[in-house]
Amino acid sequence: MTMTLGKGQRKSSSIRSISSQSPHLNPIENLWREQKLNVAHQQTRNLKDLKKMCTEKWDTITAEVSANLVKNNRKNHCASTLLTAPSFTGTYLADSSKTNIRFFIINGITDVPELQLPIFLIVLLIYLITLGGNMTLLLLVCLDHRLHTPMYFFLANLSIVDMSSSTITLHKILSSFITGDKTISYTSCMIQSYMFGSLIGHELFILAAMSYDRYVAICNPLRYHMVMNPRTCSLLASSCWVWGFLQVIPPVGILFNFSCYSSIEVNHFFCDIGPLMKITCDDTSLLENLFFIEGLLVLNLTPFLLTFIPYIFIIITILKIRGGVGRRKAFYTCSSHLTAVILLYTTLVGQYLTPNLSSILESKKYFALFNMAAVPMLNPLIYSLKNKDVKRAFRWTIGHMRKYLSVCCMWIAPLISNRSKSRSEVLENKMLPNQTNIRYFIIGGITDISELQLLIFLIVLLMCLITLVGNMILLFLVCLDNRLHTPMYFLLGKLSIVDMSSLTISLHKILSSFITGDKNVSYTTCMIQMYMFGSLTGHELLILAAKSYDRYVAICNPFRYHML
Repeated sequence: MTMTLGKGQRKSSSIRSISSQSPHLNPIENLWREQKLNVAHQQTRNLKDLKKMCTEKWDTITAEVSANLVKNNRKNHCASTLLTAPSFTGTYLADSSKTNIRFFIINGITDVPELQLPIFLIVLLIYLITLGGNMTLLLLVCLDHRLHTPMYFFLANLSIVDMSSSTITLHKILSSFITGDKTISYTSCMIQSYMFGSLIGHELFILAAMSYDRYVAICNPLRYHMVMNPRTCSLLASSCWVWGFLQVIPPVGILFNFSCYSSIEVNHFFCDIGPLMKITCDDTSLLENLFFIEGLLVLNLTPFLLTFIPYIFIIITILKIRGGVGRRKAFYTCSSHLTAVILLYTTLVGQYLTPNLSSILESKKYFALFNMAAVPMLNPLIYSLKNKDVKRAFRWTIGHMRKYLSVCCMWIAPLISNRSKSRSEVLENKMLPNQTNIRYFIIGGITDISELQLLIFLIVLLMCLITLVGNMILLFLVCLDNRLHTPMYFLLGKLSIVDMSSLTISLHKILSSFITGDKNVSYTTCMIQMYMFGSLTGHELLILAAKSYDRYVAICNPFRYHML
């Protein structure tokens, strides 16, 4: 075996005589196997083209492949040869197997291959709901002047924090599943740690500011607008943002100056200070003490006291109120905020204050996932489901959207708008005997109860999004992956198309009627909808029958399966 060394390598390296059957050559053989698989499917006409192709494919070998080979062969004399791969940027030190890291490998939530797709779909769905819910709440607060109050001002800040923290921490799970690249650069890892710590600190202090707002509203209602004026609210919010970005600088600064790591694998789904401290070779005593003092006293205990001390006075004030109605109304004004606070602090305790035992380390990842995915998703639901102001603002916004859409329809399609009739005229026509000359119908919908309209709309919209995203991802995978080009997945792709089509045809009227308020459907459109729904239902039943026959052949006659 021959290998070309540079000038620096010649001075610090020694030449070894290695047998062709030596196990020390296994890492290089594995790397050449990757190279062979990359080049095998390419068509080359001569040696020049082959050399060019090998050079190009060598540059595409991922850092993860090289890192895994080096990690699994640390005592191997030829393992250092793998460092010549351009994508592998770590420099392994021969004396202590320690590494100067330029990138990390994020292990993710689990290593079980069968769980990768379900976790990806769940995280994607939660992320979309989080963005949709918080953006809707932020839009309502900005558009409706009745929500221009201190509580909703802080709630808008909380929505920005939730969307930012979810995007910063969850994007790696989604991108690594799509691209297969689990690596993250050292600088990006430090930035992610800094931003995550900053946003967590900001969220805790925003909740403390909201607690003070509820204290003033309940314990001193007559001076509420004088105390919680726009200047005070802006000062509190800006202080939370500045303190959130400043308080995490010392620990991340110390972590950034660490020069040696014993491993490049981070046992987490994002870069957090705790998992990075476990793999560093440097002395972490200063960082551990700072992390304990700042994390427990500054980041957790201080906002915890600032959040719950006002609630002591709130409870005392509520108990002094005479009459159950007044007590319930006073408690109702702070119940949503108290629920969000308890939910956040519970997940933080499970994530950071539990012992670092090997049996608990995996559960900490799930606490972190719940904190980064579920809590931002639940916050807009907690603050809006039982909040009359948010519901009223939502209806007000929808009403203005209806007016805007109606004006657009008048300009774009005046003929269509002129054909519409009022519901009263249709009811009068129904009273006429033998009336058959119908030009349109009125779709009654699921229910006439006005209080349930918004809830049904949200449920149907969520189901539509889940169905469309799930079937589109499945169809996308079947089309791109050659291993899924089998009869079973071919039929499954057909079934996904039928499901998306039937969903769009049957449920679009529920969504459009809620937004526009128009429940009318023309006679011709109604007939087409009936025809398409019946056709797709029959097609789905026949597809399921074909899948049954496919399974029958695969199990009962496997040797002739590909022939049939």
